[in-house]
This record gives sequence, C-alpha cells and structure tokens, in this order.
Amino acid sequence: MTNIKINPNVNQSNKYGLPPTPKNQQYLLNLTIDYCKEILNVEEDESGVIRTTLGITKIKDLGLLEEIIGFNYSGNYDRLVSFGHALAWARYLDYLGVMPSVRKSDNRLRQESLAKQNLKYNSSPLSLKSYSPY
Repeated sequence: MTNIKINPNVNQSNKYGLPPTPKNQQYLLNLTIDYCKEILNVEEDESGVIRTTLGITKIKDLGLLEEIIGFNYSGNYDRLVSFGHALAWARYLDYLGVMPSVRKSDNRLRQESLAKQNLKYNSSPLSLKSYSPY
C-alpha cells in the first residue's frame, strides 16, 4: 500500500472533485500501481513452476490496459485518471465502512427483466441477495 495521501490543504474553486495537483495525481497513480501489482493467487504446478496472478488480470477494459502499458508523465491518460479516481473513491467508502445495498424494488425489477429474457433463476437463496463486491 502507498503512504502518499490526498493533499487536504489545496484550495480549489469547484465544490466537487479532486484537484489535479501533483501530489493528488501521484496518489491516484500509486493507487493504480498497487491495484495492478496486488498478488491475488500463487499456485505451483506439477513441474514446480510457481505462477502468480496479479491484480491487473481483473482489468478487462482493453483501452485502460493500453493506457497503463503506454503511460508516461507527458501524455493524456483519461481512462487511467478515472480508474485512479474510482480506486480512491472505493478506498474512501471502505474507510467509512459503506457497503452497497440493493433496494427491494430493484430486486423485483431485476427478476422481471430476467423473466423477460427467459433465463432460469438460480435455485440458490443467495442469488438475489446483495453482497459486497470488495
């Protein structure tokens, strides 16, 4: 994990968002780097080769992956910046202990949309319950 924090002493003219100061930009970049280098799984196959799965394998957006590979400090990397903002927001919500919830009306709408698609419901009692994606 990174030790760099968001700069709380920044004066900004807008009410929302994170000011693009160098310290804040470095914080977002460090969050992204930590996410990509996070070790998810370590396995050893029959021949003794150790295979490590990193967090970057969770990223399915090819455009974001291209921006991560081609990153340099002089470029324009909107996907990378927005991904860093999403990670910062998730970290903040984790700090507050906020968990996502699903309203009952949302579950009913989901069931109706699945029924329209002629999909079979999972018989598990957990299939329509809310859960933490973190």
